[in-house]
Amino acid sequence: MTVEQVLTELNFDTNVEKAILNHLQNHEIEIKKLAKTAYDKKNHQFELCRNDPFTRLVVITYLLVQAYERYQAYGIPDQIIFDTFRDVSLRGNLHYRRTNEMAVSKEEVEWYHRIFQGNIFKLGCIQFEKTEMVYFNEKKRELSDVEMLNRYKSILPEGTPVLSCHIQEGEDLSEKAVESSFQRAEVFFKKYFPEIELKAYVCYTWLLYPKMVNRLKENSKIRKFAERFEVISSYDSRTLAMKMLFPPEKKEGKNNLTSLQKMAIEHEEWFGFSCGVILLEEK
Repeated sequence: MTVEQVLTELNFDTNVEKAILNHLQNHEIEIKKLAKTAYDKKNHQFELCRNDPFTRLVVITYLLVQAYERYQAYGIPDQIIFDTFRDVSLRGNLHYRRTNEMAVSKEEVEWYHRIFQGNIFKLGCIQFEKTEMVYFNEKKRELSDVEMLNRYKSILPEGTPVLSCHIQEGEDLSEKAVESSFQRAEVFFKKYFPEIELKAYVCYTWLLYPKMVNRLKENSKIRKFAERFEVISSYDSRTLAMKMLFPPEKKEGKNNLTSLQKMAIEHEEWFGFSCGVILLEEK
């Protein structure tokens, strides 16, 4: 698999693809050198973060060739590999369309590391990540049910293997699509990672925050998704929700606001961050 072949599978906007390919062809030695140390860490920061945003994008694309080999070694079908890798082009295209800039942020460098480790798999509308159970620290928790949290800590101690669920921007969260993803995940991880005794699906997201979810319409796709999980812990941090609903580079006119954006403007206090769980024995 060459970087040119990877690029054809990623579905970048034409201008972005051409710019990446042109830079790779004209600076191949430099990009190879940067790729070797991209995820070396110094002063709690990956080396790649020291480069400019466009160079980060080129190096990340280049590193997907190595990631492909890692995923292929598991026996993962190409369709799933490239569905997973298209997270890079999805984010890149969104940023380019909003700002006319080609870039990868420092936060995205951190996120892509999890793909390069071979831990994330896009199955339908959900990205599933092989990871371990983590609970919010005491300072961030606003607990509604201490007894329930303690029960989960006994069932799922920190470090227990779990599948973390991630939702990409603009993804279809219809009941049919979500159910299909969970069904695919059950089959997929039993087939390709039978050695891992997974205990639960976990979702850390603003989409589960009860104060917001309880005010959505009964047929809301977000509400239907959230109701699949038992929220075991939450904290009052609106930062992520506001960032997702109102990206700094995205300009929305008042007439173009979604109902959720209008709710966030009028009642920011209804938004926060939650951890939800679905025990696999219950699935």
